[in-house]
Amino acid sequence: MKICSKCGIKKSIREYHRNRNHGDGYRSERKLHRRIPERNRHTEIRTAVVSKMGTKCVSMNCRWLNLDGTLGCKDLRLLHIDHKFGGGGRQRKIMGASNYYRWLLSLSKKELLEKFQLLCVSCNWLKRLEESA
Repeated sequence: MKICSKCGIKKSIREYHRNRNHGDGYRSERKLHRRIPERNRHTEIRTAVVSKMGTKCVSMNCRWLNLDGTLGCKDLRLLHIDHKFGGGGRQRKIMGASNYYRWLLSLSKKELLEKFQLLCVSCNWLKRLEESA
């Protein structure tokens, strides 16, 4: 039997080692510390790509009303990078999300805007529904 330093309960050696971290111990902290920088880099690269593309939904039918009174979504969290001619899901799966955004960032602005467009969530779904109908 061994006493757990976190909860103070006597446990068998096997149970002690199995539940040693209680989900928030050293290993979980290490995983979290590794993921935060990766997540931040991914967000920075995605933000750079969206900035390069204009930071606004390009759909003429976008009815998103911004705080400044203009139409067209400008919220970076809601903007999707849409393939104008389809096939984006397959390409993202093959390359992986971070590599995909790095590749987009490496394209010239002209190439980027020829093949891709920024759409807000609503406009992206409407485009998808219209194409499938």
